[in-house]
This record gives sequence, structure tokens and C-alpha cells, in this order.
Amino acid sequence: MKTKITGDARSKLIVRDLTHTWALVKGILEENYAVRHTLDFYPCRMFSARQEKGENVASWGSRIDEMQSELRKAARRICKPEEILGPLGLICHLGKTCFFQGLNNERIQTIVHSRGESILLSQAVEIALEEEGAFLSIKEKFGAGGNTVRCTNCNR
Repeated sequence: MKTKITGDARSKLIVRDLTHTWALVKGILEENYAVRHTLDFYPCRMFSARQEKGENVASWGSRIDEMQSELRKAARRICKPEEILGPLGLICHLGKTCFFQGLNNERIQTIVHSRGESILLSQAVEIALEEEGAFLSIKEKFGAGGNTVRCTNCNR
């Protein structure tokens, strides 16, 4: 594996003694080349993220999940093992909150939020996917032009 690594990265490995496993090699490479942000970067990015126009709920949920994962990794870097459980639990709730706050459809947002704070991000995404499917079905049935259903009995 080390023979496949070239250039500056290879020279970083040559001067190190402990490179006999992939985990050690990976650690050295991450130490030297991984982009690391301060802890405040990750929650700020999560709280400011929004579902983009034309982005489906599944993709939006995946983006939030990735941001949440990055925040968990950052928390593990700075927290002691005995203090990590609290932050990890809070991060799960923050991810879910950022997911529904960032939804661009207010109706879906309200429905997901109304299910309570105890649901998981995966459950929130499932609920939003169901609502998105229902919304798209109605939109397809009545057309994208915003047509309304007319009452045939009262000529409105």
C-alpha cells in the first residue's frame, strides 16, 4: 500500500517509524493533509443550510446527515471519552432540527415539526418524503400551473 503513495505524501511516511498498518498510514496522511475546521464551523454551517430550490427531500436529508456526521467527528476530536455521549445526543437533535427548519416547503416543514422532538433524523426524513410524494402527486394530478379545484355545484 505504501508503494502506491507518491510525492510529498510518500516522504511524510518515509520519516515515520509506525507505518505498518493502514490505520497508522491513514492517521499520518490525515494529520498532514486533512482540512480541519474549528468546532464552531460545523454547527454554523448546519444552522445556515437550507434545502435548495429543486433539491428533493432525500438529497436534503443526506446533506444534513453528512454535516451532522462531520460535527460528530469534530466533537470526538476535542471531547474526552467520558464526556462524548452528551454532545453526540445533542448533535442528533440539532441535525433533525436543522433538517426541518431548512425545508423549503412550509407545509412539509410544519408536518415534520408537529411529529415531536423525540423523533430521529431518519424518521423526520421519512415523514418529509411521504409528504413530498403526496405533494408531487397532487401537483401532477392538477398540473404545475397552480390550478385550483373548482366547485361544480356553486360555480366558483
